[in-house]
Amino acid sequence: MPSIPDPAFPLELEQEIFTTAALMRSPHFFALRTAYWFGSSPCSKSLAFRHDNIRNVFWWNLYRGERMLALLSTCTGVQNLALRWLVPSMLPYLRKLQLRRLTLSQGSYYEPEGHFTVTQLSQTEPFFATLTHLHIHHVYGGYSTFDFQWLAGLPSLTHLCIENVGDNRRLLEFLQGCERLQVLVLCAFTWSMPTLDAGPWKDDWRVVILRLDVDNRDHHIRDWKLGAAGGRDFWVRAEEFLAKKLNDKNITTQFCDQ
Repeated sequence: MPSIPDPAFPLELEQEIFTTAALMRSPHFFALRTAYWFGSSPCSKSLAFRHDNIRNVFWWNLYRGERMLALLSTCTGVQNLALRWLVPSMLPYLRKLQLRRLTLSQGSYYEPEGHFTVTQLSQTEPFFATLTHLHIHHVYGGYSTFDFQWLAGLPSLTHLCIENVGDNRRLLEFLQGCERLQVLVLCAFTWSMPTLDAGPWKDDWRVVILRLDVDNRDHHIRDWKLGAAGGRDFWVRAEEFLAKKLNDKNITTQFCDQ
């Protein structure tokens, strides 16, 4: 974390100002400055604020054990969580959350915890019981060994976003067997869009293809913030596109350029 100058106000007053301002609007974001004084102060007001009011957390730095676990241990009201990496030591803290939206990598490798993939998680994990929106990014090594049927076992999943999958028949089998799914967003770069639009899922009305580059951090953060604030993030744009397509039979493409 970059060095942060001493606050212009006493620490307790700075906390009071932020808490008052944050409570005036929802949702609340965990800013760098907030992390500084929340992390440095064990006062009951800080703990209560984190528990009662923080609903959205975006953590895109490389995994830093103690800092991330300290955040998750006190922000138990989080419903929308975006992680660049998920590692096993996070699981006891995630199990305390009632997540609605989750963004995470397909897999990661960190010493000393070793290799870990999302499909190693049990579908009965408590945070999956309420999860409706799942965004899986950074699928290392492609989908040749990815267990799509694992996704079908998530009890509340209605929206799935996943990276470029190419011509993958197993994804089609998953779609055919998961009637509960309402929206499937396939992320793509411009050059891969024609291939995706001609994929085996071209007749499935739930599929939307759009550009979403999680490696463009500024773009990805802006989109995530839009959604956390109730704006037109990629989920909303995909739903709007499907509704428009349903009412206009002349739209045959699965591209969403909104």
